[in-house]
Amino acid sequence: DDTGWATRDREEVRAIKQIAPKKLKEKNLGVNESKTEEYEVKWKGDDEWKTAKYLGSLLETEQDIKRRKSLALATFRNLSYIFENNKVSLQTKLKLLRSHVESILLYNSEIWTMTVKLEQEIDIFQRNLVRKILNIRWPDTISNAKLYEKTKVMKWSKKIKERRLKWYGHLLRLPENTPAKQALREAELPMPKVRGGQKLTWLRVIDRDLKAVKGLKFMKIEGDGSRRELSIEEIAND
Repeated sequence: DDTGWATRDREEVRAIKQIAPKKLKEKNLGVNESKTEEYEVKWKGDDEWKTAKYLGSLLETEQDIKRRKSLALATFRNLSYIFENNKVSLQTKLKLLRSHVESILLYNSEIWTMTVKLEQEIDIFQRNLVRKILNIRWPDTISNAKLYEKTKVMKWSKKIKERRLKWYGHLLRLPENTPAKQALREAELPMPKVRGGQKLTWLRVIDRDLKAVKGLKFMKIEGDGSRRELSIEEIAND
């Protein structure tokens, strides 16, 4: 029930406003004027667009993460009667954490533009929740290494990286005329340099991810059930 357009041409925006309602009406659909939002995104513009919500996510990464953490924490607290129950096994509690809390936090995380600081904040948030499940409170302590070893949980920052690379691979395989592929080509256009260094973009994060996995080997299962090791470069060209 959500649809959106992005364009560099103001005249095209005006044309869409006139054409879209007529086309939607042909499908027995309508445009809710009270929920229609319009934003202008500029390198040196205002930050009003950061509050825009589309398909359940805010467009700006930090704002969306903040909102997701709030929603995940509320769910965790609602389930505290299970997490604090000594009769429930640790394995069951961790499964519940993944299915009900992690799924809320990491929703659409593959499109986040993640800085190292944001990755650290998400991992700290995860560890705090896991410590509560283990009932480890001050003055009791447990090192991060021991925490991961005991629970066998994967860092949420690592899961986000995996999702991001999977989505990027899916994006590259899309037909050229799909909106997502057209948006990718638009994002790949050279941008004017600004003072103070270049802003971090989603594509620059992808480039960082690919450099981190360069040289690593991944196992691919063939159609006949056989296995062979491939590098990330070989997978991209396979």
